[in-house]
Amino acid sequence: MLIILSATIFLLATGVGFVLFWFSPYLLKLFVETFASREVASHFSIATFLNFYMMLVLVDAVLVLIPGLTYLSLKLGILKREKIGSVRRVLIPLFMFIAALITPPDPLSMLIVAAPIWLLFELSVLVFRIGA
Repeated sequence: MLIILSATIFLLATGVGFVLFWFSPYLLKLFVETFASREVASHFSIATFLNFYMMLVLVDAVLVLIPGLTYLSLKLGILKREKIGSVRRVLIPLFMFIAALITPPDPLSMLIVAAPIWLLFELSVLVFRIGA
């Protein structure tokens, strides 16, 4: 149990570091090159930067914590292997809701974010079945 908790904390810290120091500069550059031009000046406020980085960290935390939380809830008996089918009926709309909160209001972006969340859940269930 301590190993899973340590691994989850390590992966969370690594993921946040990756997002903040490697991924976000490329993403900001893409936004500026795509949506700004010489005729239209791009002005960023502190609030815009904070919102951008907080959303990136939130998405990363959700994605990194899902396998650890799934494994932990299966190990503690909160989720049962036999009941995973019925839990999916609740979790998939929950994943869609989380994706709707962290994406712009269009269905394609929501599906693009919800799919990896769902795949991480399924992968963690598979790992638990193999490991347990």
